[in-house]
Amino acid sequence: MANYIGHYKCVESPEEFYSSPRTTLDFPTQVMHKSKNYILNTTLQYSTSSQEDSITRIAKERNIDFGIEV
Repeated sequence: MANYIGHYKCVESPEEFYSSPRTTLDFPTQVMHKSKNYILNTTLQYSTSSQEDSITRIAKERNIDFGIEV
């Protein structure tokens, strides 16, 4: 079974974040986070915990927020 993570980019600054995982593709295209407007940039699909760990590791290495509820 596939899971999905949304990658959002801020429209006002270079900030970005990864959403918390979902089992469906029903991500909102625009969200507010930390009083800023973000737009869905891409959706990542993964099916194993090692793939999720890899996404999390990369986000941490780049200081990108991860697991944000949208």
